Amino acid sequence: MSTAGATLRIFGFASLGSALLFVAITPLIATASDLPGSQRLIAAAVLLALAAASLVFGLWAVVVGSRRVARTRRVLATGHRVEAVVVDLAQSRIEVDERPMTVLTMTYRAPDGRTVTSKVTQLVPLNVANALTIGYRLPVMIDPLDPNFIVVNWGEAAAVSRAALLRTLGEAAIETVITS
Repeated sequence: MSTAGATLRIFGFASLGSALLFVAITPLIATASDLPGSQRLIAAAVLLALAAASLVFGLWAVVVGSRRVARTRRVLATGHRVEAVVVDLAQSRIEVDERPMTVLTMTYRAPDGRTVTSKVTQLVPLNVANALTIGYRLPVMIDPLDPNFIVVNWGEAAAVSRAALLRTLGEAAIETVITS
């Protein structure tokens, strides 16, 4: 699933919750405050403005995040499978659970034969992160409607990473590392 889309949806729902909270506490501020009448109205107006802004942002984030997630699922289900080569790796400034997201620049051959370069910013699964270097080959799915949009198939990438590790070290070495 698209990390950005899923994260955007979460922020959207949180923002909608904030909007409801602002609307709920507005009457309390307007009636129970020790502020003079005009200041109570200003405080209530500010809370309602915050509620409106939170509502607009929340609705936008939920819709855009849901579209990204739906597009990612569609591409995983109906896209063209190709192998992409990582040509650049960089950490983004965005962190999720204290893990930086990775900006992957990859090249691949589109179904029409041309070479395409795309960037993907995602959390790289821990079981692939240590093996991921420039030149690493990742299985990706290309959007048939837009060959510049790709989705990394991390499940398949993890299996490929494990198989490469087994070939390199041998089954006995892996068992020794796991049981130690």
